[in-house]
Amino acid sequence: MATGKLVNILNHQVCFMEYSDSAFFSYTPQQIFDVVADIEKYPAFLPGWISAAIVERRGNTVKVEQELGFAFLNWRFTSEAVFEPPFHLYITSHKGPFLSLDLDWALCPVEGDKTRVSIVVKIDNASALQHRFLHGIFSNSTRTLLDYFKKRVAQVNSSSKMVTSKA
Repeated sequence: MATGKLVNILNHQVCFMEYSDSAFFSYTPQQIFDVVADIEKYPAFLPGWISAAIVERRGNTVKVEQELGFAFLNWRFTSEAVFEPPFHLYITSHKGPFLSLDLDWALCPVEGDKTRVSIVVKIDNASALQHRFLHGIFSNSTRTLLDYFKKRVAQVNSSSKMVTSKA
């Protein structure tokens, strides 16, 4: 589901977008969580992710410097990720090109090794041009994002099985 609107708040134009989707993965919440929480690996499998580096760790919270790039636009921003293994991960940013960026991951076991993975992406920014551009990217991509993570979880877990079976 995707929504996006341009609203005026106290004479300032604010562009709000919210996207959500869910999918079933044939893996445990911990197997999925390990991949979603490995933010520094995002550039290896997510198109548009140029860099991601953890710059600070405090308990279950990490501060991450990231860069996204699409076509001719690049955005650098700092985010904070709060880990609640193995069922929840929350990433937020109030620095960089966004007034706010929130990614909320929920991992719910359903049966056996199956997990329902849900993601909600919320973006507030002050630029109508940026709003149109980001809406074009995110309006159809929460499903695509889940597909990329599903492939990555399969890749990580198949290679770990090969390592285990060789030992």
